[in-house]
Amino acid sequence: MITFASFPSQLQYAKTSINLTAIVLALLVSLTTPALAFTVLGAGATREGNMIRYSFIISNWSTTDGTVGPCSSESGRKTICGIQTATWKYPFGGTGAYPSSGTIEWKIRTRDNPTYGNMLEDLQRAGFYVPYRTSILIPASVDVSQACAGLAYYTIGPSSGGVVQPFPYPNPPCLRLASLQLPELSCETPDVQVEMGEHFTRDFANYGDTSLPKAFSIKMNKCSNGLSTVKYSLSANPTAPAVNATQGIVSLNKNSTAQGISLQVLDNNLQPIQLNKEYTFTPPTNTGGSFSIPMNARYIRTLPNGGSSPVTAGTANSEVAFVMSYL
Repeated sequence: MITFASFPSQLQYAKTSINLTAIVLALLVSLTTPALAFTVLGAGATREGNMIRYSFIISNWSTTDGTVGPCSSESGRKTICGIQTATWKYPFGGTGAYPSSGTIEWKIRTRDNPTYGNMLEDLQRAGFYVPYRTSILIPASVDVSQACAGLAYYTIGPSSGGVVQPFPYPNPPCLRLASLQLPELSCETPDVQVEMGEHFTRDFANYGDTSLPKAFSIKMNKCSNGLSTVKYSLSANPTAPAVNATQGIVSLNKNSTAQGISLQVLDNNLQPIQLNKEYTFTPPTNTGGSFSIPMNARYIRTLPNGGSSPVTAGTANSEVAFVMSYL
């Protein structure tokens, strides 16, 4: 009778050094020009499924600012001034350049001689206040390397429309979305140990004979929101070299006393998992959580028939490493 011990799996990962000071500075830097009516400060970015939420703060706006503002009545032609959070292409592109949701709009009256100060007073009556924290959602697939976030406006009247555009022209306060640091996608992936059980030498009478498969899984816990794809691969350890990489077979480690058998790793359909080949796992949801990749393992006789040395009973331990990347 062969006494089989455990089949631990080892997680390989690369440690990344992160400069926390640099991240804080990146989140708080203001990409505005001095002496503007207000500033737009970054307040972080988070993943929400297939979207990214970019947060920002509108600040440094005073009711005493006497600078000429954009909400002009144009001698009575315009009666309503709409102010809204918006995105546009740097430095002064159209506000429709990026698909976004979650924008907010306030409507105030126009004035004959508008200033940024009385514009803020009117906005405060409409529910806006300074500092004002808000956010916008943009699909994660969208390239935001040239995207700005801030405020835009339009003016309309009984018989005249308006165009939405950032303000003030030509240097609107702009937060460059690419400056916001996105959290890395990750999961907690614990080591796996599989108890293979006990088997008889007669189960391995001929070359290629196998034990019954033993089910196990690679667990991914506390996965990030926004994780949509996992790439993974298995590889042999130096302590248990590959016997047949294509068939997912590795040798027993040097501490094992059994002879004539090896270990084979299979997928959930009992097909061999090729070593050093990248496989794809798609989580059932991209909103984070815990998942698992089902697999199987079994012992297989790799000793050819007709040899002078039979399969020998003993302990049979092995190791396989798994490497994962998250997208």
